[in-house]
Formats: sequence, structure tokens, C-alpha cells
Amino acid sequence: GGGGGGGGDGGGLLHLDVEQAKEVLPKLLILMQQHRQQQRRNKCRCPPPPSRMAVLHAIEIVAMREVPQVCSSLAAAGLPIAFISNHWMRHAFWGFLSIKELIAYAVLVATAGFEYQVYYLVTIFMHLESQIVSISPHTVSSLDLGEFLLNVEISEYRIKDYIEAMQMMRNRNGKDVTQVLQ
Repeated sequence: GGGGGGGGDGGGLLHLDVEQAKEVLPKLLILMQQHRQQQRRNKCRCPPPPSRMAVLHAIEIVAMREVPQVCSSLAAAGLPIAFISNHWMRHAFWGFLSIKELIAYAVLVATAGFEYQVYYLVTIFMHLESQIVSISPHTVSSLDLGEFLLNVEISEYRIKDYIEAMQMMRNRNGKDVTQVLQ
């Protein structure tokens, strides 16, 4: 539950209830897939989606630059950032993010490109940074940190609060990310 929030985010897709979202999200993903198939038939020069391993590698590169304390805390606990990222991605963030944020994520990647998966994940780590850093491996076991990250409900994360950070990350890291994702 909780707190402050605020203003409208414009209506449309971002005001769906859970049942509507369960119906809309698969349709959105099908539309994205059909769009990609049409691009291929039309000989579009759009690149294919990057492999999961390439995305995870790019996340590691950007996270080391953008959230070094998170990387250090995870490394001290023996938890690679790619492992946590892969877990969240494998579950399509279901159970970790709200329905609104799941849809916003799908729309972001569909409209801004696969590169934004990387920046999106890094902003989630930014969002959780104080919690991750406060769970010190000296006070609790790495299992506790891993358990926290593998089960955390990322309830206060709002993509709209991190769009600017993603754009700044792209400005700083875009060339390297693009190279890794090709």
C-alpha cells in the first residue's frame, strides 16, 4: 500500500485493472511480434532482437558504471547482477512490478528499442540501491540478499520517474551497449 503518488499518467493503457491487463498484455506482445514479422517480410533492415546473454552482458557493463555500489554489494554477496536480472526477465517481471509498470516496460521496449531493456534494468537497481547496499554481507548472509532480490515486490518503481536517467545512460553508454547487443 502506500503513499504518495500522484498525478495522472495520461490514461489509456496505464489505467488498466489486473483483469484488463491480463487480457491486453498478451495482445500487445502478439502485436509486437506481428510487427517484427512484417518488418522481416518487407526486408526491413531492423536488427533482430539481441540474445538474452548479450542483454545481460550489457546490463553488467552499464551497471558497473552507473550503480557501482550495487555491483560491489552484489559481488560481496556472490550474486552476479546478471543472475538477478535474468531471473526478473525470465519471469517477465511478473510478480515483481505492478501491471501498469509491466505494460509501460513493454511499450518502452517496443517503441524505444531493445537497448532500453538494459537501461530499464539498471534503473531498477538504482531504485533498489539503498536497500541492496544496506543488506550488508557482514550482517546477513548472501542468501538473505539473494532471497530479497529474487522475491522483492518493486512496488514504488515508476518508469516515468526514470525516463530521464535512462536517456542520460544512453548518452553515456549507448555506443558500448549497441556494440554488445549486435
